[in-house]
Amino acid sequence: SVDERLRIGGRHIERVSGEIKKDFPGAEWVQVDVHDVDSIKAFIPGCRIILNCTGQPENISLKLAKIAMNQGCSYIDLALNEKLHAIAPVRQDVKIVYAAGSIPGLSGILPRYLAKKFDIVEGMAFYYTALGEFSFPAAKEYVEGLFVDSNKSMMVWKDGKTEPYEMTKDSYKTFPFSKRQLKIFPYFDKESALIAKALNLRYGEWYMGIEGEHTLKALEKARFNYRRNKYETIRDLCIAAQIDCQTRTLYAGFVIQIDGCIEGKKCTKTLILKCKSPSQLTGLAAAATVIAALKGLFRTGVCTLAECTDIEELMQIMKGFEQEWEMEIREGEMDKLFEEVTGEIE
Repeated sequence: SVDERLRIGGRHIERVSGEIKKDFPGAEWVQVDVHDVDSIKAFIPGCRIILNCTGQPENISLKLAKIAMNQGCSYIDLALNEKLHAIAPVRQDVKIVYAAGSIPGLSGILPRYLAKKFDIVEGMAFYYTALGEFSFPAAKEYVEGLFVDSNKSMMVWKDGKTEPYEMTKDSYKTFPFSKRQLKIFPYFDKESALIAKALNLRYGEWYMGIEGEHTLKALEKARFNYRRNKYETIRDLCIAAQIDCQTRTLYAGFVIQIDGCIEGKKCTKTLILKCKSPSQLTGLAAAATVIAALKGLFRTGVCTLAECTDIEELMQIMKGFEQEWEMEIREGEMDKLFEEVTGEIE
């Protein structure tokens, strides 16, 4: 176990309720403003790791990371902030880890974890699905993951390169998290490309499963409206998700199917992970990243959570939170497995 004290900072720390503070006994609550350099410099002394959950723009996060590094403090960011690579050289005693949430983050760890069960990996189908409210930064990342130019929406991986997604395929799937069939959106981002190459996949497909009538409508509009009015598009998605969540049980989960060979025999395994909400899953991933950094599971310098040097050890850390989430690996294809599963993981 890792025994560390927490220092929790925020611009309006005085507004935190006593009820919330009870969940963090022994924590130190300190006023800090990420827009104020002096405020940051006053906050960091005594800290070994800074976990940035602010969702601030990349340049502000980069400034925060530089200040932390200069004070000999490691830095972890939930966001996919590639600008952090501009910090060079990094002090030997410092780790800078980004993309440390559920997606991106666990979305890069879980395929590698499942792949270790095989002697040879041939192909993969990856699904992330959730029902939950969005913060503005989370909605921004979600929309950009599907639609921005740097990613390759509507693409799949085949024989070492991306190819167009076949629109004739069924765009609805059954998952063990919901009693409803969910609309699936294919996507392919930088993390997907890294996984495809790292596992030497012959074929691979990545999808986000969307639940909620209002959320679906907002995303359909986002496909066309995001480049014209980013703020309005993201705001509308936040409102739509909030409406959909009013009468439903929240959840977040991954389903990952890998085809390959074990001892010369072809086989298929499916990993199923479920958590109580998207925000909780992100929080668990962030907490596991902090513990992994304290245990030395990241190289010195700048890297993503998915580049953890010991995935088995990281998953052992995650298993320490098993009261908050559940995971299992089943034999067989997901479509056949889920014919027998409704609503919950059995």
